[in-house]
Amino acid sequence: MPEVASAYFPMAPRPPCDARLLAAIQGDDTAAIRQLVDATVTPNCSDEGGPTALSLAILADRVAVVRALLESGADPDLRWQRGDRLPLQDVIEGGALFGMRNRHRAEMLGLLIRRGVDVNARWCPFESRLPLYREDGGARTLVMPGCTAVGGVTALWMAARLGQGDAVAQLLTAGAEPGWLDGQSAAPLIALDVAPTEDIFGMLMVRQFGSEPAAVADYRRRDPRVAARAVPGQPRLLEAISNRYYGLARLMLAAGANPDEAATDTGGGMTPLQLAVAMHWEGGVELLLDAGAALEGRSCPSSLWFRAWDATVDMTGCTPARGLTPLMVAAATRTPIGVFGRDRSFTLLDSTAVDWQGRSARRHAELAGVQARTLFNYGVDSKSRPRR
Repeated sequence: MPEVASAYFPMAPRPPCDARLLAAIQGDDTAAIRQLVDATVTPNCSDEGGPTALSLAILADRVAVVRALLESGADPDLRWQRGDRLPLQDVIEGGALFGMRNRHRAEMLGLLIRRGVDVNARWCPFESRLPLYREDGGARTLVMPGCTAVGGVTALWMAARLGQGDAVAQLLTAGAEPGWLDGQSAAPLIALDVAPTEDIFGMLMVRQFGSEPAAVADYRRRDPRVAARAVPGQPRLLEAISNRYYGLARLMLAAGANPDEAATDTGGGMTPLQLAVAMHWEGGVELLLDAGAALEGRSCPSSLWFRAWDATVDMTGCTPARGLTPLMVAAATRTPIGVFGRDRSFTLLDSTAVDWQGRSARRHAELAGVQARTLFNYGVDSKSRPRR
């Protein structure tokens, strides 16, 4: 396992940034930047922590400075001295993952594209669920285990994953390759997660295949295992839901995957719908219900599975015929009922279903500690647990 991503992106050392240039960037002084560059101060430099001058301007959301640096010869593809980040990566990831404002993402991305940035360049993403932390001098670098220059992700993958529809449109217009598989990671088409997934799915699908039936046919051809629909103990659709892969789940369902197929491994018989509910993933819940998942379907997730969601449910004696409905899972995990969508939520308010121990959704909510006055908000106004 590599220690740092830079092992896969070799580059020549670059000079440290002139203190006057850094001051001009922080002061939003575009005139000073141009004067310094005219006086032979290079804009292709790195700060002590590794960021290039261009990346510093991007992460500070200073669009006028970004324009001035690019017009003064800053290389749009120059990686950080440490960490191997790209300016393009900072535009796409900066606002979402570093807490930067990045209100001018579309404008800054357009500036990079007009300057000829490589829209298909790969990087090792800053992703909270996958990385390892490593101290490198005074800086902390986040890297993805096993990431390589060949197996990294692209701007299109990350923009799709983060639900940045405007960036997806810009990148596709600039020639970004959708690809079926993006190195070691899922293609942008199948890696969709957050809203607006429907719009982004449409853009990627039309660019790559022309129509959804064509995309489904290609998926069937590339992945014949979908006909069986299951890997022992863990249905593949369930795996797609657990990874929040909206596009992949949508293709699998269109190709014939069973939306109600429960797990049989040690995680215990949860269905894709129950999992999406426990994850608070409204897009996944809607996708599964629209594909025919049973709103009142029952199964027997294990007590161990519930503990993973900070819930305590005694599943002793559960039988599939009298198991838990998705609504009961929502109550037990303190998931707001709105996860089922407005119309379905109102229908579920009248549910009188009980499990094998005679527990209704209302009773599961009570056992989960939800206050009586918020029983059908399932914790929105009481002790709702955070989203996972």
